[in-house]
Amino acid sequence: MRVVGLISGGKDSCYNMMQCVAAGHEIVALANLQPAQSRELDSYMFQTVGHEGISLYAEAMQLPLFQETTQGKSAHDTLHYQPQEDDEVEDLYHLLKRVKEECQVEGVSVGAILSDYQRIRVENVCSRLGLVSLAYLWQRDQKMLLKEMIESGVYAVIIKVACLGLKPSKHLGKSLEEVYPCLCELADKYGVNICGEGGEYETFTLDCPLFYKRLKIDMSSVCIHSDDEIAPVAYLKLNQLSLTEKLEATISHQPVMDHSSIYIDKLTNTTSQISREGTTSVFHSGPFILISVSKCQGASLVTVAESLMLTMQDTLLDVKGGQVIMMYLYLRNMQDYTVVNEIYATAFSSYYPARVCVQADLPHPLLIQMEITLLRTQNSSIPTLYLHVQSISHWAPANIGPYSQACKVGDIIFLAGQIGLIPGCMLLAPPKLEAIVALDHVISVLKVKGSDLSHVIRGVCYCTSSEAVQRAQRAWLKAANSSMSCPIAYPLVSGLPRGASVEWHIIAVDNQHTVKYSHSVKLNTDVMVQASTAFCSSIEASCTQLSFVPLVTPNDDNVDNINITGLDEFYSTSEADVISLYQPTGCPDLLKGMPSTAKMVLHASGIWSMGNPLTVQSLRIMM
Repeated sequence: MRVVGLISGGKDSCYNMMQCVAAGHEIVALANLQPAQSRELDSYMFQTVGHEGISLYAEAMQLPLFQETTQGKSAHDTLHYQPQEDDEVEDLYHLLKRVKEECQVEGVSVGAILSDYQRIRVENVCSRLGLVSLAYLWQRDQKMLLKEMIESGVYAVIIKVACLGLKPSKHLGKSLEEVYPCLCELADKYGVNICGEGGEYETFTLDCPLFYKRLKIDMSSVCIHSDDEIAPVAYLKLNQLSLTEKLEATISHQPVMDHSSIYIDKLTNTTSQISREGTTSVFHSGPFILISVSKCQGASLVTVAESLMLTMQDTLLDVKGGQVIMMYLYLRNMQDYTVVNEIYATAFSSYYPARVCVQADLPHPLLIQMEITLLRTQNSSIPTLYLHVQSISHWAPANIGPYSQACKVGDIIFLAGQIGLIPGCMLLAPPKLEAIVALDHVISVLKVKGSDLSHVIRGVCYCTSSEAVQRAQRAWLKAANSSMSCPIAYPLVSGLPRGASVEWHIIAVDNQHTVKYSHSVKLNTDVMVQASTAFCSSIEASCTQLSFVPLVTPNDDNVDNINITGLDEFYSTSEADVISLYQPTGCPDLLKGMPSTAKMVLHASGIWSMGNPLTVQSLRIMM
């Protein structure tokens, strides 16, 4: 991919360009926003301290440099951004638009590590210009990242200090390697952000393996912003710089560290009668409304998908629902994914809910089925935060569709389905590692939202084969690191996005709550019933799972007659707001007595057998 490096002079923008090269991309241009007046700007978006030396980067890297001026003013200081001409983000838009037109770039190298504010705005600009945001440092372990930068040949010096423990007279002008021990100590003692993501310090890169020439500070002066005794604020004004030649051995445009390879290495509820048109069902559940819509026929797939979206929007108006939190999209044929995805994207403008998408053997004649979870309008005061990361990074996969990686409603976290894409290159991991890689994405997303696997209340892992089920079960047992963990359903489906073999879907609570788990086993003559429950008393959230494993081998003669003891009892006594039945084909009579509270019926491929149990899950969230 042809990439423009968005540079500030700091360590992060330079090292992310190195990561772009490591991922096989080509840096073809540099772009920078400089202050309209020769002074540092108080901007949440752009580093302007050290701007005096940016012009030398073009010769140092032998690349064209595109620059525009900015006033550094923000018209929108909220997390989500809507374009407005007098905002500094629009200066970035015009800059990158010019670079794209003149250099035919396809991607933008962005040094974002932690700031959602910056990432969301850069992604907004990239989306409008049809560019890919490449943020390979996003959500990296910062202590490890800083050490890696130093060891990879990034020579950057401190040019601004603004926190407890950093002194202008002692630390300004010092290299990262020289201040690294001090930064580690301050991080341990005071919680200082070791990479400076909280504005603790700023850097200016004088050399890195991508430079053909090295920058040298010939003259500088110290400017004091605040002479506070505890946490003084000061910066280094770069009055004069020059370029010096480098030894050929120190110049490298080869991958310094392929994190995609390292990433792999480290992992070694209402149902209705189906009509010819489809179904629409609504069920109220605590603070949520659950809607199921499906479509069967149309002149074309586009017609069916458009009709489905219109039905969904009409139903949302009818129930006077609020924000959509979670979407489950079931397709009869995954080859329809691209067409359906484009039409699906038109249904949302300001936000995207989290989403699961699988190919399922839908009951004939359904072509598409959607299950929608939305927050009641009267519960709109509950904080709702969407995590929608479009940048390619080494954290977790960028969105490959119009959905968010997660949505947090109050203390409940709904995760989108995660497949085993290697984040840095967006390619599927080897089959034997897919389940591990995908589950690692679950862990990464939960961490950002303040949770982990010990706080999961509902888990589903969609698999395309019995071998994938076994790999997913092993991955979960290893990652959960406990015999007492959340019950996971492993329904077999006939296809997943990108040809993946597993897709994890998790609902969890954040770390301030406690989740308790219990397991039991019951036997009768025909079936073993495994019962597992996850329960969080502080918000009245629970999930109960029953797995019915036959003790006799089903065949055409007895498949409908096996005694499923406990299923009817489970239906009649469960207080669940949602009941999901993952039913293998070959057991049509098991649908009899399906309760009115049942939200979803998913037919798995293959006969009901020892390796493919019937699984029923119930979920209740009251908040």
